[in-house]
Order: sequence, then C-alpha cells, then structure tokens
Amino acid sequence: MQPNTGSPSILKSGLVLLGLAFACIATLLFTGDSICHSNIEQWIPYYPGAIVVSTEYDFIRARGIGTTTVMLATDDDEETVRQFYRDNILALLDAEASRGLASTSWDVLTDGEGGSIITLYSECGR
Repeated sequence: MQPNTGSPSILKSGLVLLGLAFACIATLLFTGDSICHSNIEQWIPYYPGAIVVSTEYDFIRARGIGTTTVMLATDDDEETVRQFYRDNILALLDAEASRGLASTSWDVLTDGEGGSIITLYSECGR
C-alpha cells in the first residue's frame, strides 16, 4: 500500500486559493476606498484654515467607503464659506468633472460669534 500524498497538495492548493481570494477582496476594498476618498476630497474639500471639530465614520477611514460626517469651525463668516463651496462646485461642473462613486453634501451655519460651523457629509460605495 502506498502512502496518500494527495492530501497535502489539496490543502496547499486550498490555502493558496483562500489567500488569493483574500488578496482580491483587499485590493477591491483598497481601490474603492481610494476612489471614494479622491472623489470626496474633490467635491467637498476641507475649508482652508478650518479646524476639525468632530469626525464620524462607519468603515475603514473617514471620507472613504461608507458614511462620513465632518464638522469644521472657522473664523470666516457664513457667506464667505458658502461662496467657497459654491465656487468649488461651479469650477468642477465647468470642468465637467465626474461625480465618481461619492454622494456629497455640505451645510454652513453661523457660530454666533461671527465665525461658521461647516458640516461635510459623504456617502460612498453603498
């Protein structure tokens, strides 16, 4: 009777296939997250000079795959901030930039002291 030599090669093949499947999934997630992050940064960038007050996200990182809400504070008045985001969107639309995978929105409120609170919301890959 000859020893069974097929089992170790089946186990090795299974482990290789499992490793390849994991690598494919990780590559897809990394690529998707990078695309989402780039789209979000393009459509709703952080306001120049603003301070991050809070960040909430539900997946790997903020402003990537998943949902993210970022609150910023700035000393600039509400209308100046609104004009910054309007100008950014108009420039992207004029350049016929793709919206990509991300859905984005923003809002600005006065902080009562002449400055502004900015809310940036994004959802991607859902």
